[in-house]
Amino acid sequence: MKGSIHFRKDRGYYYVSWIHKGKRYKIYKYNGEYLYHKKLAEKLVACMQADVEGGFFRIEKYTREVPTDVIPYLQSWIKLQEAHLSPATYRDYRNSINNHLIPWFKKHPLNVHEIRYDILCHLLADIKREGKGKEKGS
Repeated sequence: MKGSIHFRKDRGYYYVSWIHKGKRYKIYKYNGEYLYHKKLAEKLVACMQADVEGGFFRIEKYTREVPTDVIPYLQSWIKLQEAHLSPATYRDYRNSINNHLIPWFKKHPLNVHEIRYDILCHLLADIKREGKGKEKGS
């Protein structure tokens, strides 16, 4: 299986070497924390391997180039909906995505496959919106 663990003596922490699409990546952090212990590096490799086996591996998740795949998904989804929605509905959806969903997912970088019911409840609770999009008292 892919992924090897190496130690940097000069820095005192481990890194994971991973080859993806012919390019070698060195990953030094797991959840924002340097890999000071080999167990943490092993956990990172296991998570990466699980993502590969699950079919939703994205190297950007580990290199932090793109911390979430939800934002690009929302942007591509709304573009596809323009032809199928009335102009007013399209504007409302686009504004909701730009004003509420994108800022929330920037603050809480999750991936599409990590979204569960409790996350959606947390998102809904954090949206401060009166009128059409939210019931009074919610």
